[in-house]
Amino acid sequence: MALFEPRGFGWLPSAPDFRDFTPGSAESMALLQRLAGGESSSTRSTSVDLREYFVEVTDQLDLPTSTAQACCALAQYFERRAIGRLLRPSPLFLYQNTLRLAGTPAGGGTDLRTTLRAMIRCGVPPERYWPYERERLAAQPDGFLYRFDDPYRAIRYVRLDERKASGLERLHTIKAFVSAGFPAVFGVSVPDSLTDDGHIPYRPTFDTPLGGQAMVVVGYDDRWLQGTRGALLVRSSWGARWGEAGYGWLPYAFVEELLAVDFFTLCHPRWIDSGEFEMPGLSRS
Repeated sequence: MALFEPRGFGWLPSAPDFRDFTPGSAESMALLQRLAGGESSSTRSTSVDLREYFVEVTDQLDLPTSTAQACCALAQYFERRAIGRLLRPSPLFLYQNTLRLAGTPAGGGTDLRTTLRAMIRCGVPPERYWPYERERLAAQPDGFLYRFDDPYRAIRYVRLDERKASGLERLHTIKAFVSAGFPAVFGVSVPDSLTDDGHIPYRPTFDTPLGGQAMVVVGYDDRWLQGTRGALLVRSSWGARWGEAGYGWLPYAFVEELLAVDFFTLCHPRWIDSGEFEMPGLSRS
């Protein structure tokens, strides 16, 4: 085990927005109520692992594209699991359009909400048409690349960490959605004690943040124990050289203490009706 210094980051916190759909909003419930009932908190599995539905972990290199990488991986998961379609979306295209939507110059960081809005508004073409190449950062994507918006137009993003919810309430909601088959993107400040084994240490009074990174929650384990008990299974975009082929463990304490934030999952009528997902069991009884 050795210290691991990532080459790229790129996540910025999202500003508060009262327009966000939440699990209890009418728009979200209209979709989620079409699902079969899932597990309650008392019967929920103590561990969940959704890695089998994801493709190999990408490497963002030294570019600040982690939000685009995470959102592409999330959409890819839902398309693959729900309808068996393998998307290979271009994270560079999504990153560039997020910058334009936010009015941010090239090379800047981005937040997850704006990234998801760019995905829905502009679509994301296959990566073979807009490869992940540094020299394309300053180039304007060809017009025909904006015609690949069909899989994304009806997507709705749902914020899981509601503004007034406590850290424990947020963790409960996140686990309920993951258990029902809904992974989520989120952002976290990466500590300088990060190691290559993928176990992200919780030492807030000792560590210095290296940078903000967007990741995907793909599971959890209540029995995980390393300083604190319980951890989320997360997917980053630092390639297979970090953690377990690109996956690692984030202690629950990061969520409970509001150090990991901006948890968004996705809904689409086509995915909801596929029979692959359950109604998240949000009741605490």
